[in-house]
Amino acid sequence: MANPNRPKTILCLGASNTICTYFLIIGQPEALPWPTYLRMLASGIGPGWTVVNGGVNSATVFDVHKVAPTVPCEQLFGVPLLHSTRPDIVILVVESNDAQYGPDHASTPAKVVAGIKHFEQLVYAHPTASGTRPLFFTTYTNLAGAFYHTPLSLTASGFTHDFNTLLPTLVSSGQCIDFATGLAADNLYIDELHYVASAQLTRGWRAYEKLLPYLTS
Repeated sequence: MANPNRPKTILCLGASNTICTYFLIIGQPEALPWPTYLRMLASGIGPGWTVVNGGVNSATVFDVHKVAPTVPCEQLFGVPLLHSTRPDIVILVVESNDAQYGPDHASTPAKVVAGIKHFEQLVYAHPTASGTRPLFFTTYTNLAGAFYHTPLSLTASGFTHDFNTLLPTLVSSGQCIDFATGLAADNLYIDELHYVASAQLTRGWRAYEKLLPYLTS
């Protein structure tokens, strides 16, 4: 039997591949973002679940540190959402924006991981509604199928390799959700940047698989 004191609120933070408003733009309103699939799967465990989609177009892991909305984040994101939702679980997704932008438009895998670690500490400084420390998860990524250029002229596959190699050394591997394996094939992208609906379903399922032991303990 599931624990009645299990976490109730999951906050999902990411960019356009999390908020997924591009489905409306391309005329696929029936397509769903991965946090919605996560909510649908989690609801099977029991009632009372809330999954908050905190995705913002063009956002990066460096934007989540900001205490007030700023361009490109023109709505609540990151720290303000921690205040307003008091989540039990936070998932921070790494996307291609993180490889392109970052501090001074000179992002590197090390800077992205450092940004994740900084935000992790901010998450832990915001207790849940029950006064406990939230659980924090981030994601392995695979940008090899995405079309973009980083300021440092790193290849997408090179960034992916260096980032995924470095991430477990600074963030517990148990806290990393696999949004990488099998999610970089050309046919999984609508425009060489945004995922098709089936890939969003895969991301939602992988998030659910990783969280399941925590949701049912």
